[in-house]
Amino acid sequence: MRDPKIKLLIEQLDRKFERLSSIDDLIMPPEGWVYSVRTALKMTLKQLGSKLGITAQSVKEIETREKWGLLL
Repeated sequence: MRDPKIKLLIEQLDRKFERLSSIDDLIMPPEGWVYSVRTALKMTLKQLGSKLGITAQSVKEIETREKWGLLL
């Protein structure tokens, strides 16, 4: 990876994912997992939306709902 900051973000997320065996103890990033993973991968809302087959606005809504604990 060229950007050391991105590499660090990915390594930090990897360490958090390793602890999924005790998911109850897992602390969600302040902005939510979707946002954290998307930004660590340097993806735009539009790029992630394209991968998921939804609009950029829908991705943003998912990120917002997750941040506020409104995802079912």
